[in-house]
Amino acid sequence: GHQVVKGLLRSTSVWIYVGAKVSRCLGDCCIGRIMPGSDAVLTEALCAITGRSESQEERGAGEGEGDGKQQGPGPAPPPPPSRSWHRLSLEEAFFLLHCLHCLHLYDFHHRKRLSTQECWAKFIDLQPQ
Repeated sequence: GHQVVKGLLRSTSVWIYVGAKVSRCLGDCCIGRIMPGSDAVLTEALCAITGRSESQEERGAGEGEGDGKQQGPGPAPPPPPSRSWHRLSLEEAFFLLHCLHCLHLYDFHHRKRLSTQECWAKFIDLQPQ
C-alpha cells in the first residue's frame, strides 16, 4: 500500500507534518514549501485528528518507518526520522488529494475530514476572484 498523509486546511493553505522521506519526495517534485520551526497550534490540531500525543508526532510514530521496539540485544535502533511542516497551495493539495490519493484533508477548526467534493467547494470559495 501507499502512505497517506493527513493535512490541515487552515485559511488558504494546507499544512502537513511529514518525515524526511516524504519531505525529500515533495522537494524532488517541487510540491509545497518546507516551513522551519514548530507551530504549537498546528501540532495540537494534528494531534487531535491523529489521536496521538505531541511526543508521538515529534518522533514520527506510526509513519511506517519502524515500530520503535528494540529487538533484544544488539545495536539500538536508528534515531527517529526528522519531521517538518510543509505548506501546500490549494492546487498542490488538490492534486495530492484527488489525483494521487495520498492526502486526507481535515478542516483546521472543526477537525473533520473533508471529502473530495467538500475540498473542491471550499477551495473554490477561498480562491481570489
